[in-house]
Amino acid sequence: MNLILVLFFLMTSCHKEEIIPNPQGPSPNPFFDIKWFTRIDSTKEIVGTDITHYYKDWMIVTGDLSDPPTLIAFNKKTGKKDWTFVSKGINKLKINKSMIYNNLYIADCSKGFVAIDLDQKSIAWEIDLKPISGLTGSGLKIKDGFMYHTIYKNFGTEFTETHLVKINLNTGEFITMFLYKGIDGGIASISPTAFYDDIILNKSYIIYNHSPNGDASPPKSMQYIEARDLNSLEVLWTTKVTDYYATNGLHPPVIYKDIVITGGDWSMYGFDIKTGKLLWKTSIPGYTQFGIWNKTNHLIHGDRLYVNPGGFEVLCLHPATGAIIWNNPEGGPNCTDNMVYYKNMVVFTSWGYGSVMVLDALTGETLHRERPLPPAASGDTYNNDVVYDPVTDMFFTSSYKNAVGFKINK
Repeated sequence: MNLILVLFFLMTSCHKEEIIPNPQGPSPNPFFDIKWFTRIDSTKEIVGTDITHYYKDWMIVTGDLSDPPTLIAFNKKTGKKDWTFVSKGINKLKINKSMIYNNLYIADCSKGFVAIDLDQKSIAWEIDLKPISGLTGSGLKIKDGFMYHTIYKNFGTEFTETHLVKINLNTGEFITMFLYKGIDGGIASISPTAFYDDIILNKSYIIYNHSPNGDASPPKSMQYIEARDLNSLEVLWTTKVTDYYATNGLHPPVIYKDIVITGGDWSMYGFDIKTGKLLWKTSIPGYTQFGIWNKTNHLIHGDRLYVNPGGFEVLCLHPATGAIIWNNPEGGPNCTDNMVYYKNMVVFTSWGYGSVMVLDALTGETLHRERPLPPAASGDTYNNDVVYDPVTDMFFTSSYKNAVGFKINK
C-alpha cells in the first residue's frame, strides 16, 4: 500500500509540472520602473496635494486642500513614510506653491508665507498678509538669498495694488520694490521674474511680464514684457507683447543667451534682452483667439526650447529663431508646472492624460505614457509635477492617492 501511495504522488507531481508552465517574470529592467508607491493618507480616498519636492533622504508632498500648511516625507529609496509636519503657526490655509532653499521649505499659503526648517521640523519665520488685506500672487523666484514674489495689497477693494516684494530668506523681512495700480479700476498683474547678469556692463536685469488689466476678460487684456535694473529699479525697456489675450502670468520668461522668451496670446515671442526689440514671433499651429500659456514653464535645454500650450501639443522650438523643430500633437495636455530633461528625453506629468509622459527630446516621439499605477492602486491617476533626484537617479511624483518613486531605464 505504501509503495502504491508513493507511486501515486510521484505521478501526480510529474503531471502537474507538465501542465503548469513556469510563469514569465517581469522584465528585469522595464523602461518605466516603479520602485515604490505609498498611500499619502490612508484615511482619505484622495488627497489634493499638488507639489512634489525632495530634500536629503526624503521625497516631500503637501497635505490635503483643507489642511493647514502640512508636509509629508517619504524615504526616497523605500517609500516608507518617515514623518509629517503640521504647522500651528499664523497661516492656516493650505500650501499653494513652494520651493526649497537650503534647509528651508518656503511655502506660499495664499494670505501669507511660511518658512519651515526641514532639519528641525519647525517654523523658521512667517509673513502674515491679512493685516494689509493682502493676497499672494505669483513668484517664488530666488536670487542671492532673496525671494521675489507678487502680492496684492487691499485685495478685493477699489484700492488694490500689485506689489513686487523682495523677501530675505534668512529672516522673512521684506520690502516693496515697486508696485502697479490697475487701469480703469482693474487689477494689474506681474509674472514671476527672470534675471540676467550683464558681465560687460556689470548690470543685473530683472525681467517679467506685466498686464495693467490682468483681471480683464481675455480679449481685452494687454501684456507687456519689462526689464529693470535690479539695483536701481530703473525701467530699462518696456515692450508690448500683445493687445489682447494676455497670458504667461503664472510663469517667468526664459533666457537663451541674449534673448528673453515668453508666451503671449497663442504665440511665442523672442526679444533682445538689452533693448526689448522683438526678434521673432512664432504662432502655434491650430490656435487662434486664446491665451494659451497659463500652465507650464517653458524649458530651455541647450539649443532647444520645449513648450506646452495647455492643449495636447508639446513643441520644440529653436530659441534663437523661434523655428519649430518638432510638434507632437498628442504629447500631453495640460502639463503640470515643470518638464524635466533627462538623457535626451523630456519627462513630465500630463494632468489632462492623468499620466507621466516620456518624450524623445530630439524627435518628439512619445516613448512612454504611464497612467495606470499597479493593481493595488487601480483607478488612481497622476496629477503632480515630476522631480528628478541625481543622487538616487530616481524620479518622484504623486497622484491623487499615492506618493511614487520610479526610474527610467534607457
